[in-house]
Amino acid sequence: MISELPSQSIDRAIYIDFEGFTDRSPDLLGILCEENFKQVVLKRLLVSTSSSGSTSFQPIQSILRELKRRAESENRKIIAYSEHEANMARRYAQIDLLPVYKNARIIAESMSRHEFRRDHSAPQTLKDHLALIDFEYPPQIGVGQATNRLRIVQESIRQYGNYDRCPESVKREWRNLLEYNHLDCTGMKYLVQKAVRGNS
Repeated sequence: MISELPSQSIDRAIYIDFEGFTDRSPDLLGILCEENFKQVVLKRLLVSTSSSGSTSFQPIQSILRELKRRAESENRKIIAYSEHEANMARRYAQIDLLPVYKNARIIAESMSRHEFRRDHSAPQTLKDHLALIDFEYPPQIGVGQATNRLRIVQESIRQYGNYDRCPESVKREWRNLLEYNHLDCTGMKYLVQKAVRGNS
């Protein structure tokens, strides 16, 4: 598995991370490719968040088709943590990412020989893996709050009719959600780089 991913491939890969609710089509997609990061809202309810310039809107099928074409034409891999993103793509966009897809969790498990601390149990989540290599999320970002923040923002947009009219406290929740998603993508890339390169 690791021999299939030389350093150049992991540096050039497209790292993706969805945010959303269980058993629903995803609401937000973070995309990191080389030094370029962007976030795409996938639901029309969230279109008004793009007024701040932090996001753009694109339907899930459209953006995933675009990413798969780019991966194929530019000989890049699409990397996400677990099979979740590939499953969501197949279920909600009828797009098979597997020909260009790599699972960051499987890649990271190769780190056990030189990175995992013996006093820790086997990591189960991206946060678990990142904690083992001292990649930490700022306290205000928190962990496990993404869906709650998304719910707060969506309910507020429904109430006020537009993201711009939402209270500042709600906008702060949205900014924190975006930062959390950004850290998931950058952290995942860092994790994969550490796994493939080891201590070099």
